[in-house]
Amino acid sequence: MVPFRLILEVDHNLAMIGISAARNRLIERALQDPECKFVVNLSNDLFDFTPKWLLKMVLYLGDHEEVGCVNGINFANYSPSEWKTWTVSGREIHYGDTFEDEVSSSVAGQISMVRADVLRKIGLYDLNYGLGSYEGLDLGFRIQDAGYSIVLLSTVQAKHDIQDGNCKILGAACQADLNSPYHRQKWGDRK
Repeated sequence: MVPFRLILEVDHNLAMIGISAARNRLIERALQDPECKFVVNLSNDLFDFTPKWLLKMVLYLGDHEEVGCVNGINFANYSPSEWKTWTVSGREIHYGDTFEDEVSSSVAGQISMVRADVLRKIGLYDLNYGLGSYEGLDLGFRIQDAGYSIVLLSTVQAKHDIQDGNCKILGAACQADLNSPYHRQKWGDRK
């Protein structure tokens, strides 16, 4: 059994300046607890998690002190009932497949776990990205620059309903290049 505290907040007066602002607000609350060891990011439209996904993330970080973050993989339905496949190390991956865990450069906003002490050192999501993307890559770069690695765990998977979920509602917020000028100014050609 993995002990955890679920922090949820509903605030209809909160300005919509991007998912990172909401995540930062919840992460700040979690980090106020001196016993907090890990912070989990989850999209609200994930389902069908692989069994014991949370335990697998906790155990991996517990066994690998050099790792600052672990990511799961989400399979999105860009078309109704069709779940996206991923290419990992040159191999096509479908929901339920396992593969060798691999190093990543980004914090996956849909399903990730970050060490609380790492977040206390490097800070939270950069709100200058606003609506859009790259904030997970930015946080990932800062985790790596602090001397930690990020690992994608093949045994942690979920389905991500974007047909009726956040991406369909937010539209422009899911455009991959929306904040590339700011990201390029901050990080250059680093990928």
